[in-house]
Amino acid sequence: MSPSRSNKSGGATASIQLPREEWDFRARPDPIKSIKRGDWAQGIPFDFLPEEEVVFCWHYEFTRTSGEVNHFLKWRQGAADAANFDSLLRHYKATDPNGKDGMPVIAEWFYKIWPEWPLKPFLSISHRERRRRYKACWGDNPKRKLKLIRCSDLCHLLANKEIGHSSLTRMKGYRIEFADGICILRSHRAELSAPIELAVFQIDYNRPDDKLVDEFKNWLKARRREKQYAPQERRGRSDARRCRSELNALGASRLLSSGFSIKQAIDFTDRESGSPLYDDPSNWSKTRSTVEGALDRAN
Repeated sequence: MSPSRSNKSGGATASIQLPREEWDFRARPDPIKSIKRGDWAQGIPFDFLPEEEVVFCWHYEFTRTSGEVNHFLKWRQGAADAANFDSLLRHYKATDPNGKDGMPVIAEWFYKIWPEWPLKPFLSISHRERRRRYKACWGDNPKRKLKLIRCSDLCHLLANKEIGHSSLTRMKGYRIEFADGICILRSHRAELSAPIELAVFQIDYNRPDDKLVDEFKNWLKARRREKQYAPQERRGRSDARRCRSELNALGASRLLSSGFSIKQAIDFTDRESGSPLYDDPSNWSKTRSTVEGALDRAN
């Protein structure tokens, strides 16, 4: 992570140092579509944020000042090496109720075991290392199976409208809703994820496994269609567009908060990256409200 270039003209921006990883969340420019200026990033190396990681980056960056920070930092102190990802992953599997039960880290809180969070930006971690960590957390696991919810725990949930039993531990962090007799658990970042439903099935173990699996697939397909619960990969494009837009606003807001005027920020981002973060000064003025809205949803 290198410091930004100094202002050769000796202007007010000379003393402002904000690494590009803290403010540039744009996609890599497509030289074919960039008709006016061509590939504006040519000759200025930078590890751009890939489309498939935008939502991860959103969660990481918008929680770096959240109320979760002290809780997670305290939890990390029990690891053999709190500054090492693999050590934190082992700590999660050994101490967290979900980890001990074989459940992977919930994707929305993946940064819990990323030692760079909250001090360093997401893009300060190499793309290769990020991919390695995703695989370590959520790589193919042929032994993974559905979580069994005990009827006693479900009855407790229905009666008390709170999560408190062991088989429901991994649901913590979700708010409870009841609609049409269905218990629905929604993340407080609900706009970025489909809900979790607690469903009860009648299973006849006298029937062959493949027939039971087919019936579940039929139910699942109909349920997704009925409730419009698209899986993450299908929602990815629209989520990524909005998240990248909010990340760009966050980057602009950080530049302005560091001491730049709008004019200085435009000149600085143009010089550092080959293209201004925003050309229009009015877009810079709108970033604060955009960031505040995103922070409200993230925290």
